[in-house]
Amino acid sequence: MKSVGTGPGRKIIAVEQLYRAASISNAIVSIPAFLSYRRYVGVFSRGDDPNYPFLVRIWAGMALLWGASFWEIARDPVARRDLIKYSWMEKLVTSVCVLDAYRRGEVPLALVALVFGTDVAWIPPFIWAQRTIS
Repeated sequence: MKSVGTGPGRKIIAVEQLYRAASISNAIVSIPAFLSYRRYVGVFSRGDDPNYPFLVRIWAGMALLWGASFWEIARDPVARRDLIKYSWMEKLVTSVCVLDAYRRGEVPLALVALVFGTDVAWIPPFIWAQRTIS
């Protein structure tokens, strides 16, 4: 186990923990889409459940893959510092797309709320991590 101590080592450990938590968060949000599609989309539907499981599973698969990349970053953030910028960019793209879809009336507020927890909230810590490791 690494010594926490003070200084740069402590910040690196914080970045490792941040990315490990992000990886787990992505897994928790994405795996249910594969296990129970109807139940998963039912949480966010506005009446009729959407009938495009392949798109939901593609999105969930991409979220799971991003989670794997977060785990990889957590293993050695200094060596993988070039990947860190993509983590907040991915979260930003998802956030902007969902907010735009909500503005257009294409998705319910429940999905926007989910995205605030799964994407928007991660952007500032990921930017902090990039600045810390760079």
